[in-house]
Amino acid sequence: MRFEDIVFVYHLNDPGQIAWHGRDHCHGENLYEIHYFVSGEGSFRNDKTRYAIERGSLYFSAPGMWHQILATVLEKPITYYALLIDASEDGETAALLDRLVGRGEGRIVGNGYRFFFADILEKHLSGEPELEFSARHALISMLYQIAAGKGPSWATPDNAH
Repeated sequence: MRFEDIVFVYHLNDPGQIAWHGRDHCHGENLYEIHYFVSGEGSFRNDKTRYAIERGSLYFSAPGMWHQILATVLEKPITYYALLIDASEDGETAALLDRLVGRGEGRIVGNGYRFFFADILEKHLSGEPELEFSARHALISMLYQIAAGKGPSWATPDNAH
């Protein structure tokens, strides 16, 4: 597995950014995308289903799955991370991602993951092979935790006590 691209979008409210990030698109063979929404209001369409964006929600899009971010409440702009993952050389991670994609529905994993994704982005951009390796393995660990229905205590959903 390798990161094809990782982006952090803070307050999606510029018309040019909305057009780019809100385009209806899909990715090629072996490319999975993970969207983690930190805040804002709008919706996310994954395949043929539209979901209201909720703080701390996580969506998985499989290769060829059309998806789109719809920023509809400009007074409450969307902030999110998107990770584009190439699993062409890692069948185990591809199988795990296929399990998590399901029908494209989101999961509320909690707002605490914003720091996790910030760390992944920082390590990815570092240019240090060891840190990039660490980021890939941290993500794989998180994916297995989600597949098991678990997560770290700091990432509990906001409404859990």
